[in-house]
This record gives sequence, C-alpha cells and structure tokens, in this order.
Amino acid sequence: MIATSDATDEAASGPSSQTVYFGLAELDLLTTHAGVRMPYPVRVPCYGRTAAERAAVLAMAGATLTARRLADHAGPTGLAAELVAALRDRRSTVDLVLTGIARGPVGVLALRCGSAALVCRQPLARGHTNQVAVTRVYQDGLADELFRDVPRLAGATVAPISLDAGVVSAATSAAGEREEVARDRLRALAMAAGGDPDELDRLAALLPTVTGRGQLGATSAGRRTDELSWLDGPAGRVRIDHGKDGWVSVNPLRPKDIHRFIRRLACGVAESNTGKEPR
Repeated sequence: MIATSDATDEAASGPSSQTVYFGLAELDLLTTHAGVRMPYPVRVPCYGRTAAERAAVLAMAGATLTARRLADHAGPTGLAAELVAALRDRRSTVDLVLTGIARGPVGVLALRCGSAALVCRQPLARGHTNQVAVTRVYQDGLADELFRDVPRLAGATVAPISLDAGVVSAATSAAGEREEVARDRLRALAMAAGGDPDELDRLAALLPTVTGRGQLGATSAGRRTDELSWLDGPAGRVRIDHGKDGWVSVNPLRPKDIHRFIRRLACGVAESNTGKEPR
C-alpha cells in the first residue's frame, strides 16, 4: 500500500530524467490534495471504509512521503509537488494501454508539467498493490519516452480488410460453435451486410491467435480526441479502425506509424498550455 523504495532513480535516458515510485495510498493522498482523480488508465483506489480509517491511511501515506523527502509540513515537495500541479492544471493527456507483453498488462499516462512532462506507468494486474512509476522528461523527449513502451513488431503484410462491425462482433463471440457451422453463419452475415465473405477467411488466416493488443489515445478538456488500436499476431501487427459507417477496417501498422502518431499526440500535450490547437 505504501511505497518503501528509495525516492528517486535516474532514468536511463540521462540526468534530465528522474523517476519516483509512488505507492497507491500515497497517490490517493496526492490526488486528494490536488482535488482531482488520477486520469485514465492509472488506477488509484480510494482507501478507507470509514472517515476515521481513511484519515489514518492518508496520515500514514503523508508520513511516508515526508520520510522519502517528497513532502514537508507545508505539503508535497519535489516530484510529488510537480505531479499535484500537473493534475490540477491538466488540459490534455496521452494514454497507452498494452496487453499480452512479457511483463504483463501496463497502463501509461502522460501529463504536461511546465516545460517538461510526467509519464506515469502502472502494471494493470488484478489487485491494488501496484506502485506507479512517475518519470519526468523534457517535453521534446516525450514521444520517444512513450514509444519505448511499445513492443517492436513489424506490420503484417496484408492488403486492407473491411468487415461490418456486427460480423466482427459475431466472430469474436463464436467460441464453442462448431467451426464449419460458425464459418457458414458468419459468411452469410457478411453477405447480408453487403460485404465480401472471403474477407473473413483472410482475417482468420491473418490472426489465428492474438498475441498482444495496444490502445493509444489522447484527451483534451475531458474529451476524447484521437485513438489508435492494434492487434498483434503471428504475421505481425495490424491497425483496427472503427468507421462511423459501422464498418471495421484492418490494415498493416508499422513501428514508424506508431511513433508518428505518438509524436502528434505529444505535440498536443505540449501545446495544451499555450492556447494553440494541437496539430
């Protein structure tokens, strides 16, 4: 519940970066002090079943922060104070969720903090015991900092595939149905929706199993502005786009495409405090 590790580590990218590991009770205290909840996808529980129990937990968290030189009698200090300020002043965020990776599912959040940015990383395993690593980086290094979390995988070699969203939903819920029955039913659905049933066979050949998933997005003034989703399989990585017309398109997604998308989102975070519209 309470972090007991050393207060800071120097990140591998150099002395301009600093990482602090916060316990969830410490973050509960800091978000309470900021007057806002931690943005998606970082999960911070609200501790205490009674007012007295909550006060005791937060008092212990405050004592731990003080012992780690992240708070004093006046409130948060150091990177803890920067996190509180970033939460209070936030206009836009970048979020990244990854599953199917070796270290388990992870959520990543980026916030503007003056001329720098704070990147919060949290394992998303079950339970409320996961510390959150908060790293301060220069704003111009934010895109590279986020991109290093994405597993490297080449884009799948495939022509674009388009299917009705209802057919895709039916295909994902066909578990337990005999293969030949499911295939005939899904092909009939695809034809009824005006699609090419052979696209289903191409999709099944492309993704016989899903080895990983990713979702990258941004919010501005509490509104979702951009999103990129992908699936990893034996043949490589594909981008999944849901169109307003009710169709789902599947296209190859290369590492440089993801980096370009992250850089655009990072520019939006950088410009959120200047009054400019993100490019």
